[in-house]
Amino acid sequence: MLNLKATRQYLSSIGRQIIQLMNTETHEKIRLGFSPEAPKNIEQLDIPQSIVEDIILRHLYTKTSSSLTSLCDSLKLSLPIVQDVFQRLRKQQFFEVTGMQGNDYNFTLSGIGRERASKLFDTCQYSGPVPVSIENYITAVNAQALKIDFNRSFLKKAFSDLVLTDTFLDQLGPALMTQKPVFFYGPTGNGKTSVAVRLFKIYQDAVLIPYALEFDGQIIVLYDPAVHQNLDIKGSYDLDPRWALCRRPCIIVGGELEPKMLELQMEESSKVYAAPLQLKANNGILIIDDFGRQIISPQFLLNRWIVPLDR
Repeated sequence: MLNLKATRQYLSSIGRQIIQLMNTETHEKIRLGFSPEAPKNIEQLDIPQSIVEDIILRHLYTKTSSSLTSLCDSLKLSLPIVQDVFQRLRKQQFFEVTGMQGNDYNFTLSGIGRERASKLFDTCQYSGPVPVSIENYITAVNAQALKIDFNRSFLKKAFSDLVLTDTFLDQLGPALMTQKPVFFYGPTGNGKTSVAVRLFKIYQDAVLIPYALEFDGQIIVLYDPAVHQNLDIKGSYDLDPRWALCRRPCIIVGGELEPKMLELQMEESSKVYAAPLQLKANNGILIIDDFGRQIISPQFLLNRWIVPLDR
């Protein structure tokens, strides 16, 4: 059985090493390939309204009480949308208003609302940022495809903390510019992993990664702070807050890789789907270290990704 906790700890350790390297650089104004505007009303949301209603009820079920402003921050939605959904649920007697702070309501679940939220909580416990549609996410991935153009001097700077020959850099550069899978091979200890984990340095931009996805009524948690470095500079942009502005991800897995890690996994405790590794690595780099030492055979792994590898 897949140990999600152990896998998360491993990825967190690797992620910290990569983030330490990333943090040596300063943040500048970044040009984005995808800039979704924040939806201003419920009609502009790309997911069913029922998904938003269910998340709000589950949120109240776990927090006991809330305010409209607090809901906006937690769900990453604008105040007009939260007010609209609040009034709809209030008419169904799901809420009890406990007070006011200026024009902001403080409220809690009513008996009927708690009963409804309890049933929702039994099937799914997700109560975080409102997800984006899978169609919108596919558009974002395509729009944020990497466009790179560099030379040997650029690579020397990117790998300045390693001793690499010009011959190696002249082989590495064209391979990276193809934006196709790259295979490093050689004896143990010759620096394959050291080079691989620094490949993110060829990226001079950032990407938007949604906190969660919605597909066919199901919620998939995509954003993972263990592997996604949130730049926390979105205040400089007018963007949909359901998307986190991050450096392009660089995810590394080794001998612990097994088939279940390549599929959607529902966490039994929360009944929420977690995105597989390759989905988290979209618009970035996925590194398979010690290739051939996994439980699964190289043939299985290559066949599993035969289509994207061919492209």
